[in-house]
Amino acid sequence: MLNVNRGGEGGKQNFGSLGGAATEQGVRRQFGAGKGYSHLVLGTYTRPPLLFSGKDFLRIRELEELATARLAVLHTIYGRSMGDQTLQSILNNPKSESALREILRKHRLEYGTASGDGDDPMDGIDRGAILNEEMIEERDGLSHFILRLAYCKSQEAREWLVTQETRLFHYRLDKANPETQRDMLTELVGSDHETIANPEQYFRSKRREDLANYYLGETELLRVPFEEALSLVGRRRVALMGGYAFVTTSDVPSLLANKFRKNLHDSLEEMASSAATVEILQNERIRSFMHGIGTAYSGVTGGKGAAGFAVGDAERVTPERIEQLKECFPPCMRQLYSHLKSEHHLKHWGRLQLRLFLKGAGMKLDEQMDMWAKLMAPKVDAEKFRKEHSYNIRHAYGREGKRADYSPWSCFKILGGQSPPNPGPGEVHGCPFKTYDVGPLKRLLEVEYGVDPVGASEILGLKSGKHFQLACLKYFQVKHPEAGGDEVGNHPNVFYAASMKYHSDRTNKSKQGSSGTPADGSGGEGAGEASAENSQTQPESQSQM
Repeated sequence: MLNVNRGGEGGKQNFGSLGGAATEQGVRRQFGAGKGYSHLVLGTYTRPPLLFSGKDFLRIRELEELATARLAVLHTIYGRSMGDQTLQSILNNPKSESALREILRKHRLEYGTASGDGDDPMDGIDRGAILNEEMIEERDGLSHFILRLAYCKSQEAREWLVTQETRLFHYRLDKANPETQRDMLTELVGSDHETIANPEQYFRSKRREDLANYYLGETELLRVPFEEALSLVGRRRVALMGGYAFVTTSDVPSLLANKFRKNLHDSLEEMASSAATVEILQNERIRSFMHGIGTAYSGVTGGKGAAGFAVGDAERVTPERIEQLKECFPPCMRQLYSHLKSEHHLKHWGRLQLRLFLKGAGMKLDEQMDMWAKLMAPKVDAEKFRKEHSYNIRHAYGREGKRADYSPWSCFKILGGQSPPNPGPGEVHGCPFKTYDVGPLKRLLEVEYGVDPVGASEILGLKSGKHFQLACLKYFQVKHPEAGGDEVGNHPNVFYAASMKYHSDRTNKSKQGSSGTPADGSGGEGAGEASAENSQTQPESQSQM
């Protein structure tokens, strides 16, 4: 039986205690009694979900359906937010917002979040499959807590889940009415808060003319204990008096989202070390299922290729073809390979980042062994390579150590700055759009990669605004005219696959044109010549990319 108990101090509720045993038939459910979430649209998940369906247990296939549904929503957020912690890139884009709204409805994880334009919030859904409001609340809560259990063990997975769930919270908070937002204050901050209806009069009564002038023009403030608004204090968005912070109405969503993030982060860490979590995961079927969804945070889909990537022979990177195919690499990987080739060495994090990327791009274990040995040979002899490097390459392919199938790093991991850390002297791992200064990045783009000054200026503008993933997406679009690149900027291997597909499509169009088949001519003569010389997909010359 899967038992979810309430815990924490001061009435704070945490999903930190799990008890009971998992069975082969499913995970039996027994949840603490009491009130469930205050609002369907905006759950805080500070309590275990309340069940309304009357079932005694969840079968594996039910767990899988719930987890898959929520992951579909979170991956939509991940793919369209492009690093925007506040989700403004979705809220300010009607197309992206509509896509998120529809996928929430499709998976029955939202109810009544119409945009206010009079549309029926259930449009586009099979009404025969619609669950009532309580059932949707149950699905929302269960799917959230299933992902908590699956994602709590790895720091990277925890951070990914916290980030996407916080973005979903931002979206729902934006759609919530004022009454719901006030209830969220009690849920997340507690009862020790007060609304100041006339700030100017309030501060003058306290003989604080400075604060009356500071908040001049504000019609309402929220007074909360200062420790509940530390993020706003650090950004100098609030004034302090008597141990309290005074928050403007425009900053209340940020206050709530930061509190939501902290609660979820703390709860996941507590869950990761829980003996009950270990007990549940002792069941082989449950453990296998949780491992499967727990490694699905990279945003990449594919077949059964290496580490989850499906790479055909035509797209596969080999030591013989890497010089041609490197132009399809994203800048982070292209720089690593260039440095390895010129310096005959990469430091630890760089080796690991490039090694896993090449694995995901189809390079086989023995091919990586040969490539690294040859490129490092001027500085590392065969015996030293065997002792110091061959084990780590084999380890990346699951042939040594705990024999795990390590996945290529996502942009989320590369940009995180923790594991791997930000590069130090002599290190070239990470994301160039983040780690390079403007001058060196401009030279890299224009001189080495052939980006025109207009395109380079747009990319540098995004870099200066700390929109590193958007800068990568813009680079892809500049180098691949008329390509969408919807998923580019989330994963280096997605960048590579999209670039290869782009050149493959152009080559095919060129072949059709040269054989008399009507084509739009976008392939160009160069692409036709390349396809005549080599039946495999090859990138066009750098000037054409």
